[in-house]
Amino acid sequence: MTHIFQLAASALLIACLSGCATSTLTQSESKQYADLSLVDFLETRFQDRQSVAVKNTVRYLAYFNDVNFIQLERPTVELRNFCQAGAGKMLRTQAHTGNPLGKFFSTPAGNALRGFLYSTSRGRPDLAQDVAVRTFLLTEFVNSYFEEAEAQRAYATVRDKGTFGTWECKYEQGERKPWRVDVLPIVYAPRRDPGNLLTNHRMIIEVTPYQQ
Repeated sequence: MTHIFQLAASALLIACLSGCATSTLTQSESKQYADLSLVDFLETRFQDRQSVAVKNTVRYLAYFNDVNFIQLERPTVELRNFCQAGAGKMLRTQAHTGNPLGKFFSTPAGNALRGFLYSTSRGRPDLAQDVAVRTFLLTEFVNSYFEEAEAQRAYATVRDKGTFGTWECKYEQGERKPWRVDVLPIVYAPRRDPGNLLTNHRMIIEVTPYQQ
């Protein structure tokens, strides 16, 4: 029985090291930060082990899968709650339409076409069709191995909710200055151990503040 408990504790520790983060700030909790500037708020909230300051930006490493993607939303949710805590209103002024997953995963059809054209350009049109088919199947296998479908589902869910882009907070009362911030996903990486439910896909989200 002790051995079972030790295994359970180890699994929990691994899961936490793979994806645990500071809990997302709620609306009620955000009131304690209401008097901070935008820069001070980011410095206070994103000093955990998943955050790195690079000049005037914060790069936050979010862990996610297709049933748990709250970390992808954390920067935007916290900024919205911070804005509202100061009696402000945050609106997205520009949507982010890119997909950083596309830089990692290749499309089977695109790779097949490139293989076909490469064989033809090398004077081997007789091999072009076979190369195209093999390239198509290999790309599908690689994408499946790294669980592209799951990553794409999770990312699409968050993107379609309007999480990423340029946001502005404006205050109707008082002397607080409005601010603007870019919340952009910039780098994707697959699970460290594909198929292991204790590991997660990873995304670096860059938060760049602009105090007006």
